[in-house]
Amino acid sequence: MQGWIIENKDWLFSGAGIFVVTTVFSIISIIVTLVLKSRSDKKAIKKLQVLEDLVKFELPNADEQFDSKAFSVSYKNESYRHLCHYSVSLKNTGSVAIEKQNLLLSIPETGKIIERNTKGCHSSIEIKEQPTSLENDKLYVIDRLEADEEISITLLVDLEDSHLIECTPRGVDGIEYVYNKPTSSNDMEVLIFLLAVFIMVDMVPFVGSGLQALVVVVSSPRLIKIALSLLNNQKNRDNVVNISGGIKMAEDSNISIEQQR
Repeated sequence: MQGWIIENKDWLFSGAGIFVVTTVFSIISIIVTLVLKSRSDKKAIKKLQVLEDLVKFELPNADEQFDSKAFSVSYKNESYRHLCHYSVSLKNTGSVAIEKQNLLLSIPETGKIIERNTKGCHSSIEIKEQPTSLENDKLYVIDRLEADEEISITLLVDLEDSHLIECTPRGVDGIEYVYNKPTSSNDMEVLIFLLAVFIMVDMVPFVGSGLQALVVVVSSPRLIKIALSLLNNQKNRDNVVNISGGIKMAEDSNISIEQQR
């Protein structure tokens, strides 16, 4: 290192060298500060992950060879035109417990709720179902969720406009809700910033490769999160008949999908 400094002292102590070195160390300080602040905030903030999944039993809209209006699904010997399986899961991804979390499920009045079910990761989690002013709307009150605990709510609904099903978490202040949405603007902003840093540090002789490795390590969690989100969105496309989400039924029940003529 000393030999490199002696050989490049003219460049190092020039205006350009001082600017590059100062910029690199400033960027490193910013990255370290952001990482430490992120870890500190993560410990203090309550965080709840909300994952929704919708499986619609229907023919693809783009397929004009079949009459989609003649398609019906049979469940427990009853036929339905627009049967869908909707599920939402809540998971405490923070480090502190969340108490009295409410979840409002709104189903359009045109929908017929066939069955509904609630389940916690263990029996000690208390989930209360409360009626609302609308018949199809239900308010679920989760007494307490410890870190890494989760609950799920599933419904079988006969509803044409299934995209209108909504779930709204509420009732807890100072909580961060994380939804299964596509890549957020915050993720993109951070990735663009890290990409710019990755390119800039390559300009620094001798230590450029090491700094680039540091940038890759720091950005890895973001890249993994975005990749998983894209894979989940691809898997949950609802334009085909898909039963991969899993439907639990009693031993004496059955479900069939058939094309009527």
